Amino acid sequence: MRFSTIYKFNLLVIAPLSLATLFLMILTGYAQVDPDLVSRLTLGLINYTNAFTIHVNTHPILWLLVVTHALINIRMRWRKYLGMYTDLVLIIIWIILIVPVLWLRLSLNY
Repeated sequence: MRFSTIYKFNLLVIAPLSLATLFLMILTGYAQVDPDLVSRLTLGLINYTNAFTIHVNTHPILWLLVVTHALINIRMRWRKYLGMYTDLVLIIIWIILIVPVLWLRLSLNY
């Protein structure tokens, strides 16, 4: 199977970034529950205060990466059904999924 450039970008960049961001979200989320343990494990880099800040601010980034990753994978499968309209449909779906999250994030200002 010959991979397209966008699929290679998905495998080499977007998927590892999604995984790293998810790990950071899990780690900072647990730091809010047990800050002493996470502070010891991270050698004092993540405490309760910056764990909350990191956790809140990485949510839109994780959402953006996961939606992009999923839609690139769906693109390969939908191409045979939608033909030349596949990219247009997926861009519209991406906008519908991303814009409300970013709008809510920017409007809350916390």
